[in-house]
Amino acid sequence: MKVRIAFIGGSLPLLFVCPGGAPAAEAGGPWGAISSEIRCDLDTQRGESCLNDESVLILDERARASLGTRTMAFPETRTVILESAYTETPDGRKVDVSPAEIQRGEVPGDSDGFLGAKFIKLAFREVQVGSRLHLRYRSQSPASIPFTHVSKAFQGVSGNLRWDRIIYIAAADVPLHWKGENLGTLRVRQDDAGKRLQIELGEPIYTPPPEEGQSFVPRNLARIEISSAESWADYLAPVARGFAEQLGRPLPVGLGLPPPGNLSGPERVRRVLDQVERKLRYMGDWRESVHGYLPFSLAEIEQRGFGDCKDLALTTVALLQAQGIPAEVVLVHSGADDRKPLLPTLQYLNHAIVRARVEGQTVWLDPTQQANTLAAPHVHLQNRVAFVLGSDGTVIEDWIPQQDARLNQTTQTLDLSPENGHWHLAARVIQEGIEAANGFNEQAADAETDERAVRELLPGSATLLERKVQRKVVNSSLIDRQETVISARVGGLTRRVGSYQLLEAGYLGGTLAALKRFQASMGQGDFPQTVVSHRRLVRIHGKPALEPVRACEVSSPWIDLSVAPLAVDNGVGYEVKLQKKGWILATEMQQPGFVDFIDRLEDCADNLRLLLK
Repeated sequence: MKVRIAFIGGSLPLLFVCPGGAPAAEAGGPWGAISSEIRCDLDTQRGESCLNDESVLILDERARASLGTRTMAFPETRTVILESAYTETPDGRKVDVSPAEIQRGEVPGDSDGFLGAKFIKLAFREVQVGSRLHLRYRSQSPASIPFTHVSKAFQGVSGNLRWDRIIYIAAADVPLHWKGENLGTLRVRQDDAGKRLQIELGEPIYTPPPEEGQSFVPRNLARIEISSAESWADYLAPVARGFAEQLGRPLPVGLGLPPPGNLSGPERVRRVLDQVERKLRYMGDWRESVHGYLPFSLAEIEQRGFGDCKDLALTTVALLQAQGIPAEVVLVHSGADDRKPLLPTLQYLNHAIVRARVEGQTVWLDPTQQANTLAAPHVHLQNRVAFVLGSDGTVIEDWIPQQDARLNQTTQTLDLSPENGHWHLAARVIQEGIEAANGFNEQAADAETDERAVRELLPGSATLLERKVQRKVVNSSLIDRQETVISARVGGLTRRVGSYQLLEAGYLGGTLAALKRFQASMGQGDFPQTVVSHRRLVRIHGKPALEPVRACEVSSPWIDLSVAPLAVDNGVGYEVKLQKKGWILATEMQQPGFVDFIDRLEDCADNLRLLLK
């Protein structure tokens, strides 16, 4: 269910997709002005059919290259017919796109998924400032089996484009419901029967991208969701029945495990996750057929030896139940954005996981990950609504809580000693809870992480000369602790200041820079921050400091930081404790105390700048 190809649709309105992505953020006004009119028929049996009329006025010279070529990518199950494409020049001439300058093709699914894409790429002629680029096309998408409802979700976007005109008209064969937030000048009208809905922009809007916009997520833009279902239980009922039907069938012998005997609950979970990891590999089938949103049977999954999230979740639940562990398949939205959906829509759901009850504790497991922990769900699943598919075909709404940072932490112990004009680093990193699972997944996914593991302990100015990284091998899909031992030779760790050497730990440097960029954005988005707890103990041997480390402490609703001195014979040391508490909202950033919080955080972190004798 995790589709990785960026298809047209889902923004309000559809965007001109540029090679390599949207234009980068730049100072000044918009590069172009978009006008869009989309008329769609939504049919529960036949699917969606839309007529799209779009145009963009070139306002800036930089837009000629980025907007003069249009690439539309769409799922292989969608049909797109291009009706017209032309440039309207500043002097009023109409210059058609030549058939020779239109490319059509197909792109296969990525290495771990079957769903491919089609594309249409075209280049407009005589594009200059003042030109208007016109595009008209029809699109047809089949109904999504097994759903019996229609739905759409739209999300506003920031960028270097101004929206001058937006009209979206939906006509359905069933009554529609809609909800929205942050609508601004967008107006929504609906007929008395509820089957025709129109969204229209009252006046132009321009939301420029902030500098370094990747530091936060603009969640305060317009959001509109349309659905013929009011409840998720109704919307997901066919899917829940499909999973229940598969779970009612016998477990294939080749997937089964011996009876659990006297094994504890955690050991039963461990053997199940290990069995799924041994027997199956991840491979998605997201084609909009029956198996686009329903799993294969357990027998088919065993025969294939692979499956996507819904297949792995189904297999894990069947095995857990056979081991006496109550478990259900759960549908969720996986990703950084943890906002609740406004209405039931297909666009919201993109992942299937498992809810289990282990010795009185509710745990959330993601079988697509190579490691899980009972301490907390993975970060991309926390603090969000979850739809549990019951064994009787019902749908129950639950909530996946945000993790307790104290149970999921990383402890770093660093010993630094001068050695032949350089520094020797001896370090031990212990990750616990979800931090351990994350560390294991990163290790398993990338064999070149050793250098990154060392550099994460050093200031940016340091030069890594030699390194040796040893990890305690974990032969299980359920872990709660990961240990790494590091030995390295480092240069450039200090710089001379008079008769002293200045060592700057660089701790929190990236976080502070991101927070300042966030503050400068003037509330255009929310700051995504993972709930984690870090503890770092640093001992510097053979180099006493001019002054000992000063203790300090900062407490806030967003981050807690404390610094305390550590006694070291003929040296200096300190202990840092950091706890990040989750998202920082744009509305919170505008509070008077936020500026003071950043200043106090920076002052406390500055205590780690040491003058060594």
